Amino acid sequence: MENEHIIRNTQSSDSKELIKLMNEVAGETDYLSFEKGAIKIPVEVESKYIQDTLNKDNCLIVPKGPILYAR
Repeated sequence: MENEHIIRNTQSSDSKELIKLMNEVAGETDYLSFEKGAIKIPVEVESKYIQDTLNKDNCLIVPKGPILYAR
């Protein structure tokens, strides 16, 4: 199926792609408080944030396709 999507929790190993996505999205709109390339979060810090989020009962970070979207 061409447009098949799998919903799963983000994993800490997705950190690099999530940072890349945030920087790309920032260049596509004027409605964010940061610009393209402004996210300079180290992968290790983002990995810890993801892991901390996953340890909470009321939080979810959902990837979409090969690139991630956080919610």
